Amino acid sequence: MGVARAVDKTTVLSFDDLSVGFDHIPMPEGYGSLQWSNFRVVNGWNQPWNSGYRTGMVSVNNVAFNPFGNPAALSATNLFDLDSAYLTAGVLDGLQLEVQGYVGTTLAYDNTYTLNLTAPMLINFNYRGVDQVKFIPSPMSQFVMDHLTVTFPGPNTNGNCAFDLAPRSRLHGAGSETGSVSVTAPDGCTWSVSNSNAWVTITSSLNNSNSGVVTYMVAANPTATARDGFINIAGQPFALSQSGDPSANAQAPVDLGVVQPSTIGHSFLSTHIDPFPFPQMPNSVADFLIDQDQSSGGGSVLQPNSVNWDTNSQFVLTVSAPPGQKFLVQVPPGREAAFGGSLFWESTRGGSSPIGPVTVRFGGLEGTAPDFLGSDAVLSASHGYFGFSEITSSTFSGELAFTSISFTGNASPQYTGLGTEDYVLHQESSLQIFYTTSDSTDPGPFVSLVTTAAPAPRIRVAAVSPSTGVMLFVQGQAGRTNVVEGSEDMVHWMPISTNVMPFAVCPACPYVRVTDAAATNMVCRIYRALELR
Repeated sequence: MGVARAVDKTTVLSFDDLSVGFDHIPMPEGYGSLQWSNFRVVNGWNQPWNSGYRTGMVSVNNVAFNPFGNPAALSATNLFDLDSAYLTAGVLDGLQLEVQGYVGTTLAYDNTYTLNLTAPMLINFNYRGVDQVKFIPSPMSQFVMDHLTVTFPGPNTNGNCAFDLAPRSRLHGAGSETGSVSVTAPDGCTWSVSNSNAWVTITSSLNNSNSGVVTYMVAANPTATARDGFINIAGQPFALSQSGDPSANAQAPVDLGVVQPSTIGHSFLSTHIDPFPFPQMPNSVADFLIDQDQSSGGGSVLQPNSVNWDTNSQFVLTVSAPPGQKFLVQVPPGREAAFGGSLFWESTRGGSSPIGPVTVRFGGLEGTAPDFLGSDAVLSASHGYFGFSEITSSTFSGELAFTSISFTGNASPQYTGLGTEDYVLHQESSLQIFYTTSDSTDPGPFVSLVTTAAPAPRIRVAAVSPSTGVMLFVQGQAGRTNVVEGSEDMVHWMPISTNVMPFAVCPACPYVRVTDAAATNMVCRIYRALELR
């Protein structure tokens, strides 16, 4: 009986083995036994969270892209198969990408795909026996590539028993899943299946003949890290990849505490002096909620922390006005303000820094909240520092008031086994609200702490009984003293009950029940509740 052609070489190129750092680098010539034209490699974690460079990552961390949005190509001196790849639009949603496969100067394959920004799309090209592939975006814009699978067929040692696999690769989600591979073979040819991956189980026969189907099952991935492997089918490698489970590192965010500024710092820059980190333009007015070195004359300072980042990848910080007060931002007419800043806790300061998104929530908001889509959180690979590498919001105008603002940082988990470490504050950490003026004269502060108006207590009749009178339900603020009064003519009011609202947690709390026993024989009775100051 004949044997299959020599073992094909199937390779999954994830680009994660390339050292990129914080910038992007040219694709090394010969990477994956291919020649690359107009391809570069970038660490997706260091890019904005809503860009295709970040959303297009199939495995951490690197992705390939075409700089300046120009057409790109890959080629080889020998024929190869372009099996599959995950493609994402880099910056333009709905990008059209034409992918052409050539054999010499002959166009053998030509297909166009629509790419999105939100998630990578698996494309099974099945371009067999090509020596060049061109990627042509329309309009000219960047696309992102990850987990490119190519196969270099081995020489055919016996033409009577050449086997073909479809597909040649597959990506599975983090949960337990099943899959199948179709094997095409001439009648009478025998073939076998072998697997050395502990997380993969072959559920079909290991010894087969003629054409057939191989079925398998992948176990759930208990970690946040993607994994790869191969199954040998008829002497050919079938490439398997499985995504990591993001919830594997999901725990309650590390609470960095609540800070309550008792003053607001103020600064005015009449010239461009590149302060850290905001603002960096002349005639900038900045009021500080947090100012670690107190150079602005106000704002709060943050406290050191001891944290074990091996067990968490989230952290939350809340900036709150003192009890009974709120932050009031009054942007001058014709101007637009924005939040800005950078908050760093550091130990050794070493390590590269994958970047993650920041979630922001306001408490007691009055006005329209700006978005913080441009903000980034960071947790360094060596745990040398962590924090909010950039806090920046969209602009807003007019008045904005709030009692608190909470920042939750989401970073890539970085396990090192270092355990709990002590972190101190970078002395230039700050959180500010700023805008620019038209001249070099300081217009003064525009952010202040003001007293909040307490909501009035609420009262309603819960029940009426001819024998016991009227049952009243009164809601108010915990710890405040309320007086319930009754009247028959809305001119003369008589006190019925004085109560201190209890501290309790329930859907209608705090509340008290008050009975007006004198209302049993009255035709009309009017009630009100007052809070004592």
